[in-house]
Amino acid sequence: DELHGTTSCSMPLGCSGETTCHEAKLDKVDEVADTEDVSVQEDASGGCRSEERSVAAIEAFGHSSVRAAYSELGATGFYEVHGAEYRNPHSDELTAAMRISLDTWTARGFLPPLQRVLDLACGSGEASIALLAWVQEQPEVADLDVQAADPFTYEAYARRTGREASRWSFEDVAGGVLDGMEALDMIMCSFCLHLLDKSWLSLTLSALARVSRTLLVATPHKRPIIDARTGWEQLDEVVHSRVRIRLYKSSLI
Repeated sequence: DELHGTTSCSMPLGCSGETTCHEAKLDKVDEVADTEDVSVQEDASGGCRSEERSVAAIEAFGHSSVRAAYSELGATGFYEVHGAEYRNPHSDELTAAMRISLDTWTARGFLPPLQRVLDLACGSGEASIALLAWVQEQPEVADLDVQAADPFTYEAYARRTGREASRWSFEDVAGGVLDGMEALDMIMCSFCLHLLDKSWLSLTLSALARVSRTLLVATPHKRPIIDARTGWEQLDEVVHSRVRIRLYKSSLI
C-alpha cells in the first residue's frame, strides 16, 4: 500500500545474508535500482536537496559525498578520521522515513511496547532523535530508555543529543558484549549494516536476535540481505525518499 508517497511491503526473507565480492561491486547498480524503485516518490525539490547534501558533505568531510570518502579512506578509515564530527547528510530523509515507518507499524500492530531501545552504530544520533521525537506524539509510550553505542562517533552523539554512548563495535557485539543484558524491545541500525564485513554480519545479527525483540534497519541500499537463519524474520519494509526502513522480528527471544 502507499502512505504519504511511501511504499510499504511485507516481504519475509530467507536468502543468504553474506555479501559476496561480486555483490560488493554492485553498489552503483543498487543505487540505480533504488532510484528506479522510488523515483515516483521524489518531488521537484529532490535535485535541490541532492545539491545541498553535496555541499554539506564537502564542508564536513572534504568529499562530494560520503561514498566518495569511503572510496578514498575505506569505511573504517573514514569514521576513524571523521567520527567525532560525523553528521549523516541524509538526516532529514531518515527522520521522515522513520516517522512514517513507525506510524505504519504501530497501526499494523507490528511494534512491541517500546521501553528499552539500543541505537547501535548510532552516528551523531539521527535515529535516536527521530525516535524520541516520534515518541513525544505517542501518549501510550512512557519512560522510554534509549541507549546508544558507536566506537567512532560517540563524541558526536553526545554533543548532539546530550546522551552518552558506549563504544561497542560490531565485533564486540558478535563477541557477546550484549549477552546477559535485559531484553531490549528494539535495536536500531541506521545506515551501517550494509557496510559490515561479511565475516561479521551473520555473527552480529545472531547476537542481536538473542537480546532484542525487534530490529529496525535503515539503509540506502537493498542490502543488507538478512538471512532468516540469523534469527530475524522480516515483517515489513517502508521506502521513503530513497531511504529503506525495514522491521524484523526475532525468532530467538
